[in-house]
Amino acid sequence: MNLKLLRVMGFLLAGLLPAFGQPEPDLTVTLTAQDSRIRFRMGEPIVLELRYSAKVEGEYQLHPISFRQLYYSPIRAIVEPGGDAVDPLADYPREFGFRGPGFVVRPSTIPSGSQPVNVRIRLNEWASIRKAGRYRINIETQCVVRKRQPAKPVLLRSNAIAVDIVAPEPGWAETQRERALQTRARSSRIDAPEDPNPPLSPPGPSVLRFLETKEAALALVRFLPTATDIELQLGLWQSPHRKDIIDAMRADLQNADVPIRFWWLRTLAELAAASTVGPRVVSDSAEYAWEWDDVIWRCSNCGPVSPEPRAEWGQRFQALMQSFRADYCSQLTAAVERKRGEAHDISFQTWVSECRR
Repeated sequence: MNLKLLRVMGFLLAGLLPAFGQPEPDLTVTLTAQDSRIRFRMGEPIVLELRYSAKVEGEYQLHPISFRQLYYSPIRAIVEPGGDAVDPLADYPREFGFRGPGFVVRPSTIPSGSQPVNVRIRLNEWASIRKAGRYRINIETQCVVRKRQPAKPVLLRSNAIAVDIVAPEPGWAETQRERALQTRARSSRIDAPEDPNPPLSPPGPSVLRFLETKEAALALVRFLPTATDIELQLGLWQSPHRKDIIDAMRADLQNADVPIRFWWLRTLAELAAASTVGPRVVSDSAEYAWEWDDVIWRCSNCGPVSPEPRAEWGQRFQALMQSFRADYCSQLTAAVERKRGEAHDISFQTWVSECRR
């Protein structure tokens, strides 16, 4: 991995978006490992804490980010050395289920003042470390705005901490996968909660998401026909076993007992398109005019937004996605009559709503 990619490790925020603010001496963010733990298995959630502190009462507001749900994000993880760490959502096209400003996140604001605010994050959402070793971690965040200038986030960079990544003991990943499969409940993740520290270790898809084994990827495919959980969706996107996922979904398209729902069909078309286009380039800007604003929760009165991507990557992705979607609709047309029982009824409704246009 070259130096340019290393510098955008975890998330391509800096260099992609304009500098919205400058560091300020009376505002700091401190990075620590939760419970002082610095040793983690590959495939295990790496939970860190960001401690936001302001010396001036009432001057700043914090929009706590606990999760990453867009390609563009107010948080950027910097991992050194970066050669064995990748941005797990480098070709994620957009937020899941976009329906307009404010759909993904709802306003959540915490005044910054005399009491510091701690926010937990999982490093795995911004940087996936895929080789054992010691790594130096910094976090850049633009989650704080001046109360009088809410449209200009303040750029903060944390201190550095070191974490040790080790290979999991034999059987550990398999045990985690089986436990996740036994817990069919959807994850308890809540985006932009009032509590800046919701549970970061929900069952099922959230566990499978970070394992990044082939078996975990195929287990996520098993969840997909019955769940729209965003952790499941992101797990499919960040898995290094994308080809196996697409092959399994193509087989399920023909399987008589697998119901094909609208989100299932769209996910397959999007995964195939993104795999063909490849990751974004460093110089690429936001795909949609609303992406950055929506993350910072400033879009409640943004007015009309354009559904068309404005950057080259987004235009190529959209064209390919439509092509793949037409192809899979054609396959569904032939397969729906072979579906049995509920799988037939659901697949037929999907064909009506998604393919008969």
